[in-house]
Amino acid sequence: MDYHKIRIQEIKLKNLDQAKKLAHKYDPEHKTIILLPGGGGSLLKRTTKRFDKPSPVSFKYDDVWIDKGIFPPTKDALKLKIDADGHDKGSHIIRADGALDYLIVVYDGTKKYFKLRDYNYFEYGFDWRRPLSECANLLEEFLAEFKNLVMSTGEANPLSNTTLICHSHGGLIATLFLQNIFHGETVNSSKVGEWIDKVITVATPFYANSGQIKRYYIGEKKLHLLLYDKKELAKIMGSMPGPYIFLYLDKETFDRDGAKLGLSEYPMIDADDPNIELDPYDPNSKNRFPSWVSSKYLLDAKKARHKYTRTLPKAVRDRIYHIRGVENNKTANRLRWKRISHPYDPYLQKVPIKVKKEDRGPGDGTVPAWAACLAQIPDDRVYNLKKAKKHMDLMEHEETLNVIRFIVENNRLPKYMAVKNTKFLGVKAASYGTLKNFMHDLQDGTIKITDKEASDPKIWRAIIEDMST
Repeated sequence: MDYHKIRIQEIKLKNLDQAKKLAHKYDPEHKTIILLPGGGGSLLKRTTKRFDKPSPVSFKYDDVWIDKGIFPPTKDALKLKIDADGHDKGSHIIRADGALDYLIVVYDGTKKYFKLRDYNYFEYGFDWRRPLSECANLLEEFLAEFKNLVMSTGEANPLSNTTLICHSHGGLIATLFLQNIFHGETVNSSKVGEWIDKVITVATPFYANSGQIKRYYIGEKKLHLLLYDKKELAKIMGSMPGPYIFLYLDKETFDRDGAKLGLSEYPMIDADDPNIELDPYDPNSKNRFPSWVSSKYLLDAKKARHKYTRTLPKAVRDRIYHIRGVENNKTANRLRWKRISHPYDPYLQKVPIKVKKEDRGPGDGTVPAWAACLAQIPDDRVYNLKKAKKHMDLMEHEETLNVIRFIVENNRLPKYMAVKNTKFLGVKAASYGTLKNFMHDLQDGTIKITDKEASDPKIWRAIIEDMST
């Protein structure tokens, strides 16, 4: 078998293993919550050896995203690159295995909240580097496996009592899954219930992530503190087809949905002439990107957005709810894009994305409020958070979780939700200054990777919080 078949086979084996774990602990007396993490929020494992023909009977895996291997000299983040032939770097195989759980469990606050209330709770990991289409197809297979395993014991279909709660990137996968199952069909509520009870998205960037475009120029800012090369990181980001979907919406989608989203003007403009609209998916904009940005991945992402934003049957729309952050009024709602000189060098040129004071507005610091809900979903199923503000923290904030629980148990949004005493239930991140000092001490040898300071959960939260989408 060739590499691509073996890679998918390995992922499907893990998919089946995840379904078995959920089915094993499934209690039909309680509702089921399946969490889809944000991008970067799933644990990724990599084969210890490269793929060779003929393939071995089984592979051994090590964590690649994320553990102490992210630090020098190992620099595991460099291993996330996807080669031009679609192979993971060096023809190893990478697959997801639940949510991140090194020193901190990224969604530990979420898990404890629902476990305390006797829900069947499970975190479904996906490879956020790969295309939405692959991730959505695998989610469908996972749910089908879970359903079949439970029903084979004589129990009723568990999916009719299952809610997908989706943080950020996870909401795009769930929405595309719904399109794959139901688009073009005339379906009633009972038919939809064979696959899902509800889908609740939290801070999902359906139409834009304000920070994604910068990654194609310099990669991840916090990894610079770990002595990663900016250009190398940017090239790795360009090699991943999945995150291309986070660029600001294409002009065709804006023309159809912009007014419903509350947009009077296209939100991506030329930095020198605001009358010039710049669609990042338009081939005419390609010369504003570094050479390592893929025209194919841009086109594929545009097609994916056109697919997941198509109108769903009413019986499906009635089961979708959106929760979004609106309290961070410094969120970039519009971007100004300058031209670059080629070849682009991040050490000689500045990131060509500008945000003026008047370009800022409501959101969660990462996703503008207008981008965090599908245009086809009515306002009475969109909840604006009143206290939770920070993109990475929304999924573990008590306010968000209380709203989710109310929706699951009452099939509607709450008319009023007390938020005064709600709080963030996860591990708080160290400040940027603390993280910077830690990295400096690590580099000059004051502390070592084996020291206690390198196992501080607050440090790890700070490392990953801006890398999740």
